[in-house]
Amino acid sequence: MAEPAQEKSGWTTLALVGASALITLVAADLALSTISPVPPAIMEVDDGVQMLREADPQTLVLGSSHTRSFVPMRQLLLDRTGGANTMALVPIEWGIFSSYLWVTQNRIATLIDERRDGALVRPSLKRVLLITTFYDMCDVQHIGNVNLPARAWELSHFTADLRAKGLTEFNRNYLQTHWKSVFPGSVLIQNRGHERVADALRELARPIDEERRREIRAEKVVWAIGNMERQNETCWPALEREALDDLLDFFISRQIEPTIVLFPLLPDIVSDKSRATVLARYAEYAAELGRRRGIRVVDMTYGAPLEAKDFQDDFDHLTAEANPNFARWALDAHLPFLLEPVTGEGRR
Repeated sequence: MAEPAQEKSGWTTLALVGASALITLVAADLALSTISPVPPAIMEVDDGVQMLREADPQTLVLGSSHTRSFVPMRQLLLDRTGGANTMALVPIEWGIFSSYLWVTQNRIATLIDERRDGALVRPSLKRVLLITTFYDMCDVQHIGNVNLPARAWELSHFTADLRAKGLTEFNRNYLQTHWKSVFPGSVLIQNRGHERVADALRELARPIDEERRREIRAEKVVWAIGNMERQNETCWPALEREALDDLLDFFISRQIEPTIVLFPLLPDIVSDKSRATVLARYAEYAAELGRRRGIRVVDMTYGAPLEAKDFQDDFDHLTAEANPNFARWALDAHLPFLLEPVTGEGRR
């Protein structure tokens, strides 16, 4: 007769152990958040698609993560045109042209082509800015296209891939990203795939003085310079050039005027060798493509009023503080046509 009581006691003990472990884990998460806070959420493909779904903008901004730097320009356009010229933005983290093409075909096309009672739902869309750097020509086999399941897939894309191939390292990126979205405030979960917590703990145990910080930055600059020079070998596959052509075909066929925009680079990491090789090749290709296809090309690779302090620690993206200044300069110096009324009656 004592067995039920013993069994109950065992379950109670197990529950207490589980609760204690959970409390310890939560306490550790909260403690770590004081030394390594979860970074602010960033705009992703889903956010951009939703922005387009809810509006009938004149301009679509599509491209790499640099697309986020155009968020202040969206408000600037509204202010300067009295709300007449609107913009939707779809940033694709870690993207290349094949990524942009996939997102266009699988996430954006239905909205661009959507009709109601025979008429286009978004007839005002007449312009698209393709935000790029030379990196968008990098070999997908070299960098991997894991950004698609992680950043761009919907559930239907995951289940289709799962049925066709089973659970793979590639499609698992979809699950990992959505698992993180369930716990947006958890340092331990959001840190997966990063070293933010480890770096913060190391610095807590052994603080880095300013001199050493400058040395570390100088070492990173040397690496970044060499990395860009090496990318001359991996950032020119025919697949990505074909993807860009297909992307242009898509928009031109729908009477949406494309503009290729080359985003600024941090001058510190651009060597003479890179200027003469990987960067020159891409700039010349974009210019020739613009002439051949009759489209506008805006090259902002050099000459932007940006300093080292305006770039994040990755030497690639602008800081939140620098984005508004960039937006004003870019609109005034290179993209003033965005302020002009959209000509014609719109797409039909």
